[in-house]
Amino acid sequence: MSGDNVAEGRVAEKRIGRTVLKAGAAVVLGLALAVLSALFFTSPWWIEYPIRDGAWRASARMGNAGDSMYLRAYTARIAWFSNDPDANVYYEARVDSAGQTLDPHCSYELAGGPLPARWWSVTAYAGAHWIANPQNRYSYTSTNIAYEAGQQWAIEAGPRPKAGNWLPTAGAKGRLTFILRLYDLRPGMSAMAATLPVPRIERRDCS
Repeated sequence: MSGDNVAEGRVAEKRIGRTVLKAGAAVVLGLALAVLSALFFTSPWWIEYPIRDGAWRASARMGNAGDSMYLRAYTARIAWFSNDPDANVYYEARVDSAGQTLDPHCSYELAGGPLPARWWSVTAYAGAHWIANPQNRYSYTSTNIAYEAGQQWAIEAGPRPKAGNWLPTAGAKGRLTFILRLYDLRPGMSAMAATLPVPRIERRDCS
């Protein structure tokens, strides 16, 4: 083989090598973009539940047929053990009753009364996770909350200790949200998720 042929062969090899590297980089970049876009479009920052009831939003189908494909995918990511939507409703609040975004540095009062469910709970989350606290207190339920007269109740959620039903949020990292879960609703109640007597959320003070 002449010197010219050898040189041409080496040039061809380099071109093939560069082409393979470019193709590999394109595949890696494409996969990275696909994963990142999937995470974004099924994240709490993008997803909106279709039903609004005061400060709360919900889905009457909870990831079943009737929800958008993004909401179904989001539900598959974060709600593995969600129950039959015909008898249970899950609400999420990202804002207070005045429409202001919830702030982990602020205190809130969640106040309500009897709910049309056999059992319910209110939980505070930050970045989709429970908020670690020395009291190991993450939620209040219909069976452990201290009621006022007429089955009225109030939860004080915030970074500083409060008397009564206090839900700690100090050290919360990420977006603060409250989740209201209603289990074993009375017949027909799940279809009325936009008008159920959910608790109001009022901002008190901020640090």
